[in-house]
Amino acid sequence: MDCKLELTLVFSSDLDQTLYAYLLKEIKSLAKTEFLRGIYKSNRLFLNFESDKELSGLIFKVVKRLKEVGRVYKLGVRDFYVPYYELCFTCDFTGKVKIPVGTCICNGENCRLIFMNLEKNFLRGGVNRTINRINSKIAKKEFVLASEKKKETSFEGDPIEEMKKNNLIKKGLIKEENFYLPEGAKLINILKNKILIEFKNKFKIEEIFIPSYTPLNLLSNENIIEFIPPEVFSEIVAKPKDKNKTYESYYLLGKVPKIETENIGILFDELPLILYKALENKKIDKEMFFYYLSNLKLVITFFDNKKNYEFLKKDITEFVKQLIDSFDLRYRILVKKLNGELFRFQSYIPYKKSWLSVLDIYFSNENYTRPFKIEGKSGEIVIYLENFLISEIAQKGYSTGSVK
Repeated sequence: MDCKLELTLVFSSDLDQTLYAYLLKEIKSLAKTEFLRGIYKSNRLFLNFESDKELSGLIFKVVKRLKEVGRVYKLGVRDFYVPYYELCFTCDFTGKVKIPVGTCICNGENCRLIFMNLEKNFLRGGVNRTINRINSKIAKKEFVLASEKKKETSFEGDPIEEMKKNNLIKKGLIKEENFYLPEGAKLINILKNKILIEFKNKFKIEEIFIPSYTPLNLLSNENIIEFIPPEVFSEIVAKPKDKNKTYESYYLLGKVPKIETENIGILFDELPLILYKALENKKIDKEMFFYYLSNLKLVITFFDNKKNYEFLKKDITEFVKQLIDSFDLRYRILVKKLNGELFRFQSYIPYKKSWLSVLDIYFSNENYTRPFKIEGKSGEIVIYLENFLISEIAQKGYSTGSVK
């Protein structure tokens, strides 16, 4: 990695040649070969640095040192900023990588990342996160087929049409979502109860009820940003800034007006950050399982101490295989390294000759426990009850489905 950075410091009073030389000596003793040159004008000091490693940490050290030595001359550092920062790192991607902060262009050998007028707070981890995000966007992080259970299927029709024909669902009310009629809801409950009974027989699993949304402030923890998936921002919770005005406009005009809103949270509850917040500073002595129902998904979060976590991973993986085997479906298991390990169980849909995800296991290690100072490791299991039902009907038809 090659890095070039320009730093501007604003002092409380003008500099002279003697003071400039003194400050430069301190900078050189700290930054050594990473310091390139400097000049001063009035109360401003302009510095250039070059290094083969990321320079954000050095900048804060330099500012801290100058604040300390400046006291001798009653000289304070009023402000500092980075007008230019360029990083070059190796990669085999060719093209421009779209990012909201900075510009990144890659030529097949190197990626050149340029920042202009960086905010101080961004230097506290923002540069490294940008590099990680670029690497994530250009990396070929694909699922690898771990295993497949092959089985003859007895039905090849459209499962959705089969469900509509038998009054299990109603379509068209909300785009890409099904409305479950009583008979369909009954089948979803049968599935849910069957799965929960198996879990309760194997693990000590307890039900919890979580709030309807996750507040945005929980996402602002710098230690957790790296592990937040893009899907988190798929659905945002907002509230009107003036509820009464909105209602009166709606009532008088006879249509929904343009609403001025304030974003307050997210609806991505496959990752229950609010549960982690509730367990903040807790020491995990033994395995713990919590579950809750989120629309048509059954979400399970598990914890264990660091010593037993690997054993729990093996137990969970084997148990889930046996659970899906009990449904007598054709399925496959995909694995991806994703800040941990993600296992995706997919069932075969004969009608489309495609695969549908029915269950995910994410072994997240300390990704979410560490930011909340929870002593232990965790993971998440998301069971897509609707997809389980669709899979049953897709492979067996409605009349012969084992869930019925």
